Amino acid sequence: MNKKITLIGKLVLFVLFITTISCSSDDEITGGSSSGNTIVAFKITIGSFSINADINQGEKTITQRLPPNIDLTSIDSEVIASNGATVTPDPETINDYTEPIMFTVTAENGDTKEYLVTFDLMDENYAAQCDVSDASKWFGGDDREDPDNPEIGPRNVGTGQTIRLVKDLHPISFGTYFRDAFRFDSTGDLYRKDVELKLNIRNADGSILASTTTLVEGSFDGGWVDFDLSSLNLLLKSNTDYYFTWYLVDGESLAVSTGSTGNTEPAIDGIHNGPGYSGESRKSKNNSLEDWDTWYEHPWYFNFRIEGKQ
Repeated sequence: MNKKITLIGKLVLFVLFITTISCSSDDEITGGSSSGNTIVAFKITIGSFSINADINQGEKTITQRLPPNIDLTSIDSEVIASNGATVTPDPETINDYTEPIMFTVTAENGDTKEYLVTFDLMDENYAAQCDVSDASKWFGGDDREDPDNPEIGPRNVGTGQTIRLVKDLHPISFGTYFRDAFRFDSTGDLYRKDVELKLNIRNADGSILASTTTLVEGSFDGGWVDFDLSSLNLLLKSNTDYYFTWYLVDGESLAVSTGSTGNTEPAIDGIHNGPGYSGESRKSKNNSLEDWDTWYEHPWYFNFRIEGKQ
């Protein structure tokens, strides 16, 4: 009996010994000081405007050009750094970025890294125009009715275009081109009353970033229609897809249409660098051109022009 107890006791001591070694080893791994000293995100907020600044880890710089109406002395920032690292001076105490500021990131083990943060105002004029066209597609309401052609009939058809910029842009206007006046297709009669168009600027996932409207006078006979974007206080990031989608407000009820002009030939350059879009909504389906799932890629590049500051 005593031998059995002694054997069991030795086994218990052995297990405890192994457990102690294991715990000691874990403590050494998890208890070590981290060497992480990297800023992984630097978010800028001024009122309702916010943007993630560009971080160059190789040069250890953080830069961002901001819309010209931004006050560089009233910037709030939110910094995300490596786990356990500290940033000095404390970004929450800094609001004035009229001059570059050097931030030091200190890891738990004492290793340091410096980042130079520089913010400037956009003061360079930018304008681009895509006006080559060889075709046009339906835009607006549809007053045709044909039971044998369910794809026509009461509906509202919109147009869209991908905008992908080489440099960040603060847009102040966006325009699109229409073939001719609004009219009733079934009779050909002109619609000589004012109509309202709505523009939605969408993120890459289709969510609406900003919206605005413009009025088209009844005397309109085709040509450019521009939307004023200056009050939206937008900053469009470079190398990022934005979808500009526009449609006739109450188009299905008005049942008048025109044509969105575009180019059927593929062209990839600083302006033509993404597909066009078309959208269709129907009251019978209880959907709206506000809904992203009513839009689909179109093979044409639709005419547009855009101006702003970079």
